[in-house]
Amino acid sequence: MMRATSDMIMLDKLSHSDSLELFNSVAFRGREQDKSNKGFGDTAEKIVRKCGGLPLVVKTLGGLLLHKGTIREWEEVLKSEIWKVKVVQEDVFRPLLLSYYDLAPEIKSCLLYCSTFPKDFVFSIEMLIEQWMSQGYLNVRENREETTEGREIFNKLVMRCFFQDFQKDALTKEIIGCKMHDTVHDFVQFLTQNECFTMEATSTRGIETSSTNEYGWNECFTKPLPGDKVRHLTLINESMSPLFMYGDDFVNCEILRTLATFDSRITSIDSNLIRWLKRLRTLNLRDNDIEEVPEEIGDLMHLRYIDLSSNRMLRELPDSVCNLYNLQTLRLDGCGNLAKLPDNMGKLINLKHLHVDGCGALRYLPKGIGSIRNLRTLDGKDAGRVYCSEHAEALTLGDLNMMNQLRRLSIQIERIGADAASMAQKAELRKKQLLSHLRLVLPRFDKDLNAGVIDGLQPHENLESLILYGYKGSTWPAWMTYVVFDQIDSLSSS
Repeated sequence: MMRATSDMIMLDKLSHSDSLELFNSVAFRGREQDKSNKGFGDTAEKIVRKCGGLPLVVKTLGGLLLHKGTIREWEEVLKSEIWKVKVVQEDVFRPLLLSYYDLAPEIKSCLLYCSTFPKDFVFSIEMLIEQWMSQGYLNVRENREETTEGREIFNKLVMRCFFQDFQKDALTKEIIGCKMHDTVHDFVQFLTQNECFTMEATSTRGIETSSTNEYGWNECFTKPLPGDKVRHLTLINESMSPLFMYGDDFVNCEILRTLATFDSRITSIDSNLIRWLKRLRTLNLRDNDIEEVPEEIGDLMHLRYIDLSSNRMLRELPDSVCNLYNLQTLRLDGCGNLAKLPDNMGKLINLKHLHVDGCGALRYLPKGIGSIRNLRTLDGKDAGRVYCSEHAEALTLGDLNMMNQLRRLSIQIERIGADAASMAQKAELRKKQLLSHLRLVLPRFDKDLNAGVIDGLQPHENLESLILYGYKGSTWPAWMTYVVFDQIDSLSSS
């Protein structure tokens, strides 16, 4: 494998005045009246001097103190013993520790989980929140959604400058992607040294384990996994190898909660491997070359999150997947050869998020999906084919009738027949008060039938985003003339 090289440019540290300006822009955001207070000003000067001209340190402390409204709280940060910590190997970790220790326990857990991803990884916020959810980190209060709680936690981490390089949705302007600063990544790996391991393996070099632990800072070694400690394992595999070569190393990993691969080309999963993973909650095997998933996956009863996205050789899932009654998220985006989903998916009573975008060979969604009353996300876009006529095996618009927990619905409507308008009305989208994002793809060949279908798919007035593809009606749907969508912020048709 060829690797790119580049010259490193060493940047000077910030001057004190520039550091103070950066600090003030963060710490006094929305509270400019405090900026002129001498007590705050003097304390800010002293804190900035401790930052040593490091921009990340300045921003991190500014984000921490933004949420502290008294001079006494600022002075407590200034006098904290963490500034004297010797074990921390980088000066920048000290202010990061200050910010970290100020977080609520559930926010700490969510931040530390980010150490299971490689450096420079582009996070999908939706995906990250779903994985937090699978680990049980989101403590949901009454009438609160886990995704709402997860988004609030993410926003708090953003305010503390733990993330950067944000990507925003073109329509809603909401943050949908980001990266973690390299130093922050080193920091969270430092804090998770006994629970998170990253292993790099190739057929020629064997297994290299990189971890921040008692063996040394970022030291690569070939030692057995500490099975009594490790909970999250990341594999980086450059070869075209089956996922069985690690089997002997999994023997003691009976408490493993996460197994993830990156930059890998795994071709298959050894069924014997699964017997060591009985407590696994999160399985991320996206972007590999897996052709088949073993039946034994149905034995992983604690599994809550499966990501098999972009396994372009995968043609089907075993029926045993439907035995995973704790499963909350199933991601199959970009599995271009996936032709069919298991018929008994209605057994997945706790499934909340189903993603099948980019599964072009998928003929239809199985009818059983209509029985999953807890489903929040049905994201099909160009692959979530829902029939607009009666069918014994395929999900129809009428089968959406009882799915009243839907928040995000993105489907492609197929087989529009003469009774299409009445079938569309059976979906009763107008009663789905929680539905906020609706994306409908219609066949382009019959604009009159399309118009009838759209008229029957009137959404609830709480809708925030509506996208119509393939709609060729000469006028907007009738309901758009009398329904007031107070919360809608994006509308698109093409």
